[in-house]
Amino acid sequence: MEKDLNFTLHRFGNPIRMTETGNDTDTAVFTFTSLKVEDGGIYTCEYRRKRNRFVLSELSDRLELNLTDSSLPKPTIELRSQKFPALGRSVTIECRGPEAWLNCSLQQPSISTAFWLSESTENTTRFSLARVRLEDEGNYTCRYHHRDNPFVWSEPSEPVQLNVRALPIVEVSIRLVVAILVLLTALLIAAEAVYSLKKEKEKKKEATLMSPPE
Repeated sequence: MEKDLNFTLHRFGNPIRMTETGNDTDTAVFTFTSLKVEDGGIYTCEYRRKRNRFVLSELSDRLELNLTDSSLPKPTIELRSQKFPALGRSVTIECRGPEAWLNCSLQQPSISTAFWLSESTENTTRFSLARVRLEDEGNYTCRYHHRDNPFVWSEPSEPVQLNVRALPIVEVSIRLVVAILVLLTALLIAAEAVYSLKKEKEKKKEATLMSPPE
């Protein structure tokens, strides 16, 4: 464990704070006692040894600090499909904010967070889930931020629940029978076309054999 280090905290690449470590630790702690809107952003840090102040470490990995502003109106969320969509069907979830041109985020524990930009003439962002699965079931929420302040988010909307309905055995059987009938019909049409072509060739051959020599 290396000790006696000088750490610098950067926000958007600009140094904003410095601190020194003692003889018993190699970790620097930067504390924000009262967060402000302008504190949101991308942070990195670096260090240098006290005995060699002109040699800096590489920058750390980036850390995003996203804030929640309770003064922003909460968005509303709505499921725009059947109450219990069947497996494999498409589902649309709408997130409605107070104005247009908002960046919205749809959140659900079992999936990755998805980002969409709402249309310029609307205050609604539509999230499409193609071919829903049983694991897509659950409560969904959404939140938004203004385009010019991407690290300050609204509070999440009230949750909306998505329930996925498994197809009944009868419905699955009917679909399977219909698919088999369509396939058999196609095969019969193809076989009839081949047979007709063969008969036509045989007729032409017979006509050629029956023709008197010149």
